[in-house]
Amino acid sequence: MQPQDPQLACLEHFFRVAMPAAVRKLGAWQGLSRVYHGDLVDDLSQEVAADFVAHRQSIEAMSIDQRHERWLRLVGRSHYWLRGRTASARQSDAVLDDIAAAVSTVTQGPALGSGDAKFAETLMQHGVHLKNGRLNELITARSIGLTPLQLRRRGERLVAALQGGRDVEFWRRRLTEALLGLAADVLRDGRHVLILEEHGRNRPDPHARLQRVLRIRERLRYLPVDATLRRVLLRYGSKCRNPHDPERALGSALDLSPNAPHVHLWCFELAIARRHPQRAARALRQARDCAADPTAVVLARARLLEFRGHDHAARALLRRAQRRSDDRRLRVSLDRMTQPIKASG
Repeated sequence: MQPQDPQLACLEHFFRVAMPAAVRKLGAWQGLSRVYHGDLVDDLSQEVAADFVAHRQSIEAMSIDQRHERWLRLVGRSHYWLRGRTASARQSDAVLDDIAAAVSTVTQGPALGSGDAKFAETLMQHGVHLKNGRLNELITARSIGLTPLQLRRRGERLVAALQGGRDVEFWRRRLTEALLGLAADVLRDGRHVLILEEHGRNRPDPHARLQRVLRIRERLRYLPVDATLRRVLLRYGSKCRNPHDPERALGSALDLSPNAPHVHLWCFELAIARRHPQRAARALRQARDCAADPTAVVLARARLLEFRGHDHAARALLRRAQRRSDDRRLRVSLDRMTQPIKASG
């Protein structure tokens, strides 16, 4: 999401004004650290963004205090889910929250089919709510003659019908980012890639990255997705044998975003790690065709030259690039060239 987008002003205001204080409080009370739990902080922000996308119309109608109070509660609740609750409990509570929010805004949503419309009307008439606004699952299910599981399933379909395809593209981008992060962390964790100033970055955590992919997959479960996105989601189903495979993750990211230059640059890194210079060169050409960052392209070209044993040519390339652009990454790479960059296999 673009921070400068005026249509997202209320969301960006929360991230700028209230989110840092919430993270500091969680750090003091629960030991949350941006250094060691960067992915978790990102997930908390994504939960807020997802809530905004799903319930935008009603949220924009709230006052600033009401919005911030809602999102601060969501941040606290999500932190508890993500750090300590089981996946099944998280999903169950999230579904009930989504159903309650959807029913409260059903008159503002798109036209519903007769079955969904009838179910929404039944929930509005007979739904029993707790003090926090969530549906009382057991009593509501009994009052309308369903089991709790049937209530959740029909509620999920209702939420999907109300949301339609509005947030599919949002979650498509988030899934691409999560897949890219998964591949990057697997490669970093195995020391297969060279990252400038690695010591200043968050430690790689492939397991957390995979969990994020699976959470997004669950979000998309009942939304109307296209064939490409459906194929990607199926690759991470219960029968997936090696969900941490970086080639699977990058191939999926490439399917979702074939024109994203950073995806091609990570495909280049994977090819170098697996000692496939021809694949690396092809990925690099595709990154350039997609208007990748020129400095990143130069660094990749230098790495490919060195991988092929052309150390002097790699140094010369970096020196020429530095004369054209005083980019710190070029200076750091040239300093490292006194001890040549090694492509790990």
